[in-house]
Amino acid sequence: MNFPTHRKKIFLGTKNPAKRAFYTSLVTEYEILTPTDLEIDLEVEENDVSLLENSQKKALEWAQASWLPTLSEDTGFFIHALGWKPWVSVKTWGWEVQEIPAGKMLEFVKGKCMPLEDTSAYFQTVLSLGFPDGTVTSITDTIDGYIDKDRFGSIPADGYPLSSVFIALGWWEKSFAEKTVEERKQLRQDFMGKIIALLREYDDIIG
Repeated sequence: MNFPTHRKKIFLGTKNPAKRAFYTSLVTEYEILTPTDLEIDLEVEENDVSLLENSQKKALEWAQASWLPTLSEDTGFFIHALGWKPWVSVKTWGWEVQEIPAGKMLEFVKGKCMPLEDTSAYFQTVLSLGFPDGTVTSITDTIDGYIDKDRFGSIPADGYPLSSVFIALGWWEKSFAEKTVEERKQLRQDFMGKIIALLREYDDIIG
């Protein structure tokens, strides 16, 4: 007789459906719950100082709201020829503008990148695991690549607007937005390993 198995629960502190799909595909040993599942409405004010601070702040605030071990991330985009802009604050382009409307992000980035000869760049993600008692720890993942100027306006974004024009090194035939779920998992095998190792380290207190 096969008895049902119950996966331990992890809360994912984000309202972004693309992030939910991505992390659900990576973390299969745990049941992933989101703000929608628990009907939690929370806005975490980010300080735009560092990815680490933002990630940890979000993880802790969501953990206290959900009363569950919580994963939350912050991601920055760094373009070499622009002095590493937009840095942490993508929506304000490194504090250059008040805020870029979501629907205008790629148009704004196109204006910045089309004059560049060197469009090398990288994504960096800091993922934090926070607990309601204030415990928090983090891991970092970096993807090097470049912006393909020919892809502006030709590929729909899926929650990460810049992913439609960013080509990871070794994956030049597709932007991140064009990759299948399996291809994204393959690209981020190292990151997936870090996540699983992080969760297993705290497995005894993840209920």
